[in-house]
Amino acid sequence: MNNLKLFTLSIAIFFLSSCKLVPSKDKEINLIVNDFNMSQLSSLGEKLYIITSPKSKFNRNSKVYLLDKTKITFFNKKEIKYTVNSNEAQLLNHKIIKLNGDIQIVDVSDEKNIINADSFYWDIKDENFILEGNVRLNNKNIDLISSKAFLNKNTNIIKFFKPVKYNYKNIMNKSTYRLSSDSAYYNLINNNLVFESESPKERVRSKISF
Repeated sequence: MNNLKLFTLSIAIFFLSSCKLVPSKDKEINLIVNDFNMSQLSSLGEKLYIITSPKSKFNRNSKVYLLDKTKITFFNKKEIKYTVNSNEAQLLNHKIIKLNGDIQIVDVSDEKNIINADSFYWDIKDENFILEGNVRLNNKNIDLISSKAFLNKNTNIIKFFKPVKYNYKNIMNKSTYRLSSDSAYYNLINNNLVFESESPKERVRSKISF
């Protein structure tokens, strides 16, 4: 009887030991990275952008980083140009970044332009950021709404695709003007807003400066 108990106990110990030796499949695939920080420098050694996240997960098979509470800071001649914040992000092979959830782009100009969107896509080799879903530009003068937009990080011009809804806020007399257009271009540097509409006969183009 004692021999039977001893044999049973030996089998149980061997089984438990075998379980511990088998590595977790999730741990094999995913690597947790705290305080994620990735920066890109110019040929002169100046910072171009920094991507940070308090916590991230790296999938070794797909080479994808899953980032929480992501912040991207863009620089121009050592000065912060604008920041991009989101709830979560995916960084694919250090080449493409996708942001999702409560995306907010804020520039540091006197205009304090704030751009919101549902999703943000950027091929790091490309100069355009692609914004989709409830895209909204807001500052002290205007409130511009579209379903999709391109932000060119070199020219600082945003192209809003149709349909575009535009509200002009006149603070002096507390009035608001509303109009719609096929597309619109807004320059974050000189604050020019250009509307374009396609008519059956000719292109209609108008420009507003603030």
